[in-house]
Amino acid sequence: MNQEENYNAMIQGDIYRISYSTDPLEIGVFPQASFSYFEGVDSDDISYFSDLSKVTSGIKVVAGANFTDFLNVIDCGCHEGLICSEEALLSIQELKLPPKQSLRINALNKKKLSRSYWVNLFDHNFYDFIDYAKSRFIAKGFVDSDILIEEEDRQRFEERYLQIKRQSLFAVYPDEVYLKKELIDKVDLFSFPKYGIDLYATANFYRLYLERKMSGLQFEPIKSFFFY
Repeated sequence: MNQEENYNAMIQGDIYRISYSTDPLEIGVFPQASFSYFEGVDSDDISYFSDLSKVTSGIKVVAGANFTDFLNVIDCGCHEGLICSEEALLSIQELKLPPKQSLRINALNKKKLSRSYWVNLFDHNFYDFIDYAKSRFIAKGFVDSDILIEEEDRQRFEERYLQIKRQSLFAVYPDEVYLKKELIDKVDLFSFPKYGIDLYATANFYRLYLERKMSGLQFEPIKSFFFY
């Protein structure tokens, strides 16, 4: 079977874009919370290779916010990590997740109500699973026209991406991206932070979320990824 026939035999996986819920009936208010920091550090120090125990001392939940299973902490975007309750953490440990750093901290609101949460930060170093010769991302401009990013290999792709990012402000999304199936065999959450800030989940994650009746996330089906 030649390369073209291989690509015609692609397996389309069920993939969802994850974001924090914005439904006020579910979450109360948006965003729901922020971190409390130790002296001398701030949100710039939130990363999977930092020692979180020396960065954040807790979570401040704003008035009117609900303690959902996944809590929207404004200092930490989905592509960086997920902040989840202890119950949710036990559930998602059944999944295949990226290497992560976890820190258990307390979330407290102004009424002194509290709940324990886990801050889970992910290392999304999955760029080697992309077939760059066949793939393309799209840079959607806030002012300028959309730009397709497509090159024959990773080095040229990243050079083109950086060139576009320097021109103006763009949000980057997958347009037609070919991935090795080993990626979703290995993990149920993945992202490509260099090319955009979205976090993606497999059907395994979505199914578990629904079965356990968890709260705080929303899922959008995405058809831009093709697996072979």
